[in-house]
Amino acid sequence: MLSSEAVAGEAATATIDSTGRLQAPPQALTLFPDGRARLVVEADGVRLVPPDPPGGATSA
Repeated sequence: MLSSEAVAGEAATATIDSTGRLQAPPQALTLFPDGRARLVVEADGVRLVPPDPPGGATSA
């Protein structure tokens, strides 16, 4: 079972399991109603953003 921890006013800490699954905190899940996210790899970390709508332009 995966879990996440959040402290009011601070960033959440999430567990990443050995297969790469990440457990997002409940308040973040509302941003991904279809259960899919686009990963944007940056120099200092990774951002999860909602996927582009079908036929939409990809932007990061």
